[in-house]
Amino acid sequence: MKNLKFTRKTVIISLATLLVIALGVTGGVFGMAHANAQAAEKCHDAFDQFVQARVNAKQIAVEAEGIGDLDQKRDDITRLLKDEPTCGEDAPTSTLKKQKASIDSVREKLEKATASLTTALEEHELQTAQNELDALSEDARTAIDEATQLLDDTDGEVEDEQTRTDLKDAIADLKTALELEVDDTDVTDLNSASHLITALTDSLKDSHKAVKESHQAYTQAQQAATSNSGATGNAPQNSGGNAYTPPRGNSGGSYTPPAHKPAPAPAPPANNGGNSNSGGNGGGWVET
Repeated sequence: MKNLKFTRKTVIISLATLLVIALGVTGGVFGMAHANAQAAEKCHDAFDQFVQARVNAKQIAVEAEGIGDLDQKRDDITRLLKDEPTCGEDAPTSTLKKQKASIDSVREKLEKATASLTTALEEHELQTAQNELDALSEDARTAIDEATQLLDDTDGEVEDEQTRTDLKDAIADLKTALELEVDDTDVTDLNSASHLITALTDSLKDSHKAVKESHQAYTQAQQAATSNSGATGNAPQNSGGNAYTPPRGNSGGSYTPPAHKPAPAPAPPANNGGNSNSGGNGGGWVET
């Protein structure tokens, strides 16, 4: 009986030991599977981040295309985009960890290159916007100077004075725009200022053209009036009727009126009381 109890106890212990071992083995296998799953999940998460980094890098590279100063930075991105790390399916945990590390490394380099190109592109756009605004402002100031000179030259010499008034208003508006404060660190603000100055400069130039045309019309009207006045002053005066034009002589000289001929003297009265000779001697007196 004693031996039987010992044997039963031994069996129980042995079974317990086997159970513990079995549980340990099962736990180890389960733990390894869990660790592998976690490694795979982290690897795939890293790959998703890498894919997004590739999208961002390609987009900024397209935006910087054609800008010579940024070619080197674009080349850096192009080279990094050739690396295509992956996460293997059903790979051991150690392999998955190595793949994740490789993906992270490529992604970090790509993000760094993208950030560098983005900064360079922003600086380029800012400088371009500033240069454009400077050029437009200079053009605007020149237009103002020319318009001011035109006002001086046409004072009182335009057909329509409203054109000069409109030009004065356009000058004032453009001067106000040139004095506005602009944030030179903001591309949007710089571009907005450029658009405003462009619009007002165009308006001023249109008003400038209108004043010139009005001045030309005024000048032509004055010239026409002067021409008509001169023609009227040189015309012969005629008080009415047709003026007499004496005939010219055959020699082409001036006309000389004929000499005045006196009227003939009256005949002597007849002598009815005296003797007369009725003979054929004529009508003479006969002495007795």
